[in-house]
Amino acid sequence: MVRTELVKNYKNFGRCLHLENDIIELYVTIDVGPRIIHMSYIGEENLFFTDLDRKYKSLAPERIKQVYGEESEYFFYGGHRVWLSPQDGAFTNPPDNDEVQYSTTINGAIFFQNKQWDIGVALTMEIIMDKNNPEFSVRASYQNISMNPKFFSVWQLSQMVPGGLEIFPLSTQNFGTIDFDRYFFPDRTISFYPFTDINDPRLIIDNNYASLKQDSKNNNQFKMASVNRNGWSMYAVNDIVIILRYNHIPGENYPDGGSSFATYTNSDFLELETMGVWKLIPPGVSTTNIQNFIIRKTNMSIPDPSERSAIAKFVTVHL
Repeated sequence: MVRTELVKNYKNFGRCLHLENDIIELYVTIDVGPRIIHMSYIGEENLFFTDLDRKYKSLAPERIKQVYGEESEYFFYGGHRVWLSPQDGAFTNPPDNDEVQYSTTINGAIFFQNKQWDIGVALTMEIIMDKNNPEFSVRASYQNISMNPKFFSVWQLSQMVPGGLEIFPLSTQNFGTIDFDRYFFPDRTISFYPFTDINDPRLIIDNNYASLKQDSKNNNQFKMASVNRNGWSMYAVNDIVIILRYNHIPGENYPDGGSSFATYTNSDFLELETMGVWKLIPPGVSTTNIQNFIIRKTNMSIPDPSERSAIAKFVTVHL
């Protein structure tokens, strides 16, 4: 059974809606955002990073003020958020510091952000929690409420608690197997960003998987994107494995070099990101990105990233 309850104050984020089944719980902000600001097994430590000090703000504050007003500012807050892709200083992350409307459902809740008339979009985020398992999905939709068609993609981003290891696939088939129908088609397509050092020691790549370690002693920014036709990533921290699944649609257009998946890290958190199809959205039409979270306990130690056979075994056991 899925239960919901309005909480008057969660940390310093104001009112939140609490959702739980008999295994996991979520807190979703409704005085700002929305953000899924907390995700955990019931009564256990938060698996999301939370920015209690409001350290992280828009990278383009002057453009935010120019479009939305002199007093406007965008805060990350932490947790799970929804943006617009490709990245643009004013369009990607409109300020969302106002009250969020919501309605509860049998298996979760739907959250309605105030309409962003300045850029002509409206966000709806629905959480659907499994009744009996440590799983939930996030259905994020942006509607074009302007009078003109707009190109964009729905972008979901999760700031994970520090100290873990991320693993995601590079190839759609095990290296060395031969599919002659696709023998001369690339099957491992990745993109790096201008601030990224591709020799960063936190990243290790083999023929099947990439692993990225969150290191609280390394404050260098790192970001990479991937076509990720398999549509999954996992983040292991302590005795928990968070598995993120989504649907990569072959033949569709995606931002950032055709990427449906991206990841970012610094000394505070590691981020899991998925991008929906990038297309022209007519007035009045919505486009959606759906993510599924599976939160599993594990009795396996987090593998040493340099031991690639251990990485493959960890994936096989938990996927």
